[in-house]
Amino acid sequence: KPFDLVSLQGQVITVLDCGFCYNIGLSARGDVFTWGFGKFAQLGHAENRSNQTAPRKVKFFMKRPVRAVAAGQEHSVAVLTTGEVYTWGSGAFGRLGHGDEE
Repeated sequence: KPFDLVSLQGQVITVLDCGFCYNIGLSARGDVFTWGFGKFAQLGHAENRSNQTAPRKVKFFMKRPVRAVAAGQEHSVAVLTTGEVYTWGSGAFGRLGHGDEE
């Protein structure tokens, strides 16, 4: 049966995407939330790569309003309201666009 995500109560989620065993959501205020499998740092919680069993705000974007998000297999992408693009997670095959595979 579907469950209400209590940790997102009070948030208006406008975008939700699913990656490989993880999710990324974007609120109407531009806040980014991630949860699920975190082995490849695709959740964006810099202090660890652990799994998150409930949605957690990505602190990096707290003063950087986001317009769009997407989830890849082991990586994530965010586009700011300024048009800047940020990628994080596994860089295998150059998927992050950083010019390497880190």
